[in-house]
Amino acid sequence: MKLIAGLGNPGERYRFTRHNIGFRVIDQLSRETNILLTTHRCKSILGSGYIACTEVLLSKPETFMNLSGEAVSEIVSQYQIRHHNIIIVHDDIDLDFGKIKIKAGGGSAGHRGIESIICFLRDDAFTRVRIGVGRPPSGIDGAEFVLQTFTKEEKNQVQDVICRAEKCIELILTQGTEAAMTVFHRKKVAMAD
Repeated sequence: MKLIAGLGNPGERYRFTRHNIGFRVIDQLSRETNILLTTHRCKSILGSGYIACTEVLLSKPETFMNLSGEAVSEIVSQYQIRHHNIIIVHDDIDLDFGKIKIKAGGGSAGHRGIESIICFLRDDAFTRVRIGVGRPPSGIDGAEFVLQTFTKEEKNQVQDVICRAEKCIELILTQGTEAAMTVFHRKKVAMAD
């Protein structure tokens, strides 16, 4: 079984913030695959099913972002998921808005949610799907910036970004991380239907 966890903060107040794009990708996967997010367990909202013949567990941790590791580690323990079978979807202020990067293993790059997961798992051998939410304007702190909603122009494009992230995850599941990197790390990504 593969765990696909989108990171974010619980509650309506954070729903459309930059920090919650991971939750929105999980919601999109849920809609596209008919995997219902109805189970409340391991400090998360969960749904299980299959994506392209792969058994998956979709997760939206209900801890706040900085404690994401608490929820992810409970799921890993309860469902006996190997660390290399974890895909974490999260926002990234070091990437331009809409850019998607895949990273297998490595440090947190200052992302508190990833830092928490590494800390709780005592391992970094999981895959990250990093979604660019833009860089903070001069004078605005990164932590403050990610709790803001997208600009009007970005709002018009964010659903397309979410759909591309969903396709990226499906490609990782069907063809592997390196194949997905080949497609999504190109300068321009043309997605076939």
